[in-house]
Amino acid sequence: MMNDPEDDLLWRYLDGDLAAREHALVEKALAAHPRWRSRLEELRGQDEVLRAGVLESTVEDRARRVLEGLLDQIRGEARTNPEASPEEARPDVDPDERSR
Repeated sequence: MMNDPEDDLLWRYLDGDLAAREHALVEKALAAHPRWRSRLEELRGQDEVLRAGVLESTVEDRARRVLEGLLDQIRGEARTNPEASPEEARPDVDPDERSR
């Protein structure tokens, strides 16, 4: 395993955050050292997993919050007016607009 400064360089290389000089040095090290190439591939795999997990959890969390909010709204409306029609239960519709 490589040390932290080398990993930091490789992470920054993956993220495109290196200055031109640093980028050239990493490219040179990757060309000359199999260990650097191997570690880069390990970090690239970790990066893919992390990015996929973050995106997936963000989308799932947002969808869950939206659905829970809708369910809470429906449950609250059912408690306050169990006889309400689905149209009457929609707070986003102006009551004057419902009959049109």
